[in-house]
Amino acid sequence: MRVTVSESSKESFDSDMKDKILVFLDFEFNCPEQKGTNKREIISMGAVFRYSDGSPLTSFYSLVKPSRNFRISDRTRRLTGITQKQLNKSQNFDVVSEKFLHLVDCFSPSEYFVWGSADKAEVQKSVRYSKADNRMTEISGNFHDLQIDVMKELNLDNPYNLERVADIYDIDFVHTFSAIADAECLAEIYFAYKRGIYDSEKLDLYKKFYEYRKIIGNYKLIANNIKNSGKKLETLKKLLSETPDGSDEYNKLKIKSEETAGYISEQQAMADMLKPLADEGKIFLDENNFII
Repeated sequence: MRVTVSESSKESFDSDMKDKILVFLDFEFNCPEQKGTNKREIISMGAVFRYSDGSPLTSFYSLVKPSRNFRISDRTRRLTGITQKQLNKSQNFDVVSEKFLHLVDCFSPSEYFVWGSADKAEVQKSVRYSKADNRMTEISGNFHDLQIDVMKELNLDNPYNLERVADIYDIDFVHTFSAIADAECLAEIYFAYKRGIYDSEKLDLYKKFYEYRKIIGNYKLIANNIKNSGKKLETLKKLLSETPDGSDEYNKLKIKSEETAGYISEQQAMADMLKPLADEGKIFLDENNFII
């Protein structure tokens, strides 16, 4: 383990030791079976209140009954362990957020932290759906995305998930898609980040992982392009053999065939260049138990 200390972070942490209240938030969503679709809705909320010196104050957790997508997807149930029966018994976002705002009124936090950009949009959407107190919209507008700070501090090219960042900061954490556990982890990451102490060997390992993952992904994409273009070329050759030589249609098919063959050659050259690196990456992933 090679420990690295960032002096700039340590100085900012020392100067920040004031009696402030910080809130670390996380939300879990009801995600559709298909990734990439924009029909998510908040189904749980976790919030951890800490003093600015890191000492705990209180925490808040609640399931949230969806306002539109009432039925929990199988994918969400598998990830979070939340059941349809539990959601049916839970309260809507307007009621849950009111309980959270009661804590806000009690402690007057100075800053709210999240991980990534998704939470802000989803909170504001839930406010509209459930007609919740508009203060939640105002608070979400002031969410501080800690992921941006950490990426800058660690010089990351890719956004890392909480579990990998926790590992770099030597925080014991297993990602179970629990809003309160993720909020607790976010708090620990924040204070580790402010202290500026992390394991640079693990950081280097994860950077290599992302580099190799990109190479392997590109290699697979190119290999797939070659395969599909090869099928296209076979079809064109068959059509050529069935088309009268010298006709306009024949000449068009011939040009397409030549273009496709040229494209395959270009892609093959790129694949040949990437293959040694992709093979090297697969060995690295296997040796370090990484899964793409």
